[in-house]
Amino acid sequence: MMTATNKSSANAVSLVSPAQSYIDLSINVWKETSFLIEDKEAAQVLQSYNLPKVYMEQAEYVTRKAFDTSLLSLYSGLANTVGDTSLNVVDARIRQAIDKLDSADAPAEDRAFFFHPAVFWQDLHGIAKYYDAATLGINRGPALTGQIPAIYDIPVYKTTNVVTALGGYYNLLAHKTAFAFAKNQGWGPAGAVRLQSTYLQEYLGTLTTADIVYGVVVHRAAAACVIKSNTSGFVS
Repeated sequence: MMTATNKSSANAVSLVSPAQSYIDLSINVWKETSFLIEDKEAAQVLQSYNLPKVYMEQAEYVTRKAFDTSLLSLYSGLANTVGDTSLNVVDARIRQAIDKLDSADAPAEDRAFFFHPAVFWQDLHGIAKYYDAATLGINRGPALTGQIPAIYDIPVYKTTNVVTALGGYYNLLAHKTAFAFAKNQGWGPAGAVRLQSTYLQEYLGTLTTADIVYGVVVHRAAAACVIKSNTSGFVS
């Protein structure tokens, strides 16, 4: 943490010693998704359906989802929480979460909301200022498009990777410095999911595996806020 000091004319500046802290980030999670397509099955659908490609895309998606879920599961290590698992997300909780990050001096840029789809559709779309185009002074808004691209100029993402536990959704508002992650850099661009296929004669089929190695950790606990909400639908 740096601090500003007074400067006197003709005197040298006062040097500060930036304090640094270290966190341990272990690349210790290995996720894989594998499937086998036997020759008979491949021959039956070969003429009309690209089965291997479809399965490979699904395997890659499921493996990527495991990584995203691991990141959002770090919510339990955060310093800030608003809302309750028995209540809906309301505008007051949204503003309270933003205030938590502002009070922690988290930069205004590079923040984002992450909401479970049920919260996005049942709670956020029940707040008029978020979906009523008339309140925005425009002719085409979320009420017509079905999207809420931003709340208070902060991007909004809906994802089923939001943790569901103890009867509630653990949505997040986070700055990019809240979490840190690392992936195996030897398997493709930015540690992308690795896809491999090989023919296994003993099974008379082709084995395909999608895998990824990574690690995740809370980096700045005050730079994010958990926004709790219920899982039972809208509570009036």
